[in-house]
Amino acid sequence: MLASGQISPKIGSLPNACPVPSALELKRVGKLSEKDELRYRTPIRYVIVYNEIGPTGGREIEVFMKAANINERDLRAVFCWISQSFPSPVALTINVHTDLNTIETPEERELLKDGEDSRFSKFYGRYREASYSRFDNRREAFLYTKNLAEIKQTLVVIREGQTD
Repeated sequence: MLASGQISPKIGSLPNACPVPSALELKRVGKLSEKDELRYRTPIRYVIVYNEIGPTGGREIEVFMKAANINERDLRAVFCWISQSFPSPVALTINVHTDLNTIETPEERELLKDGEDSRFSKFYGRYREASYSRFDNRREAFLYTKNLAEIKQTLVVIREGQTD
């Protein structure tokens, strides 16, 4: 919180700043006027298609976005925005899909509650994807498909966990 009379810091110097600031962050530091709010468009398009607290008490989120945005910079921004929007529970998993065939419908999700199903396994490796985890010790990391030809994933550690 800024004391009265202090100048707002630049976006990059904010303690928990995302690589690409969200509209709420821009507004908070005075970089987005009310007039600008009406025209603002988030530079990275994504949709949250599922958001629930799972059986282990962690939040599970499924996201759909363009395959072109599966890169370290854009994923850091999206994961930062979402994790700031959902600070609790601490345990958070975000899976990013780039093709509708890889996303369960609500009906399919209901059918799959009782057991493991591999109907989506035929799509593994065919589309770019990413997954983010924030653990109870606050460690944050994500994996993403960089190259489908090699089916290699890149691991990015955002923050190391806290030790007690």
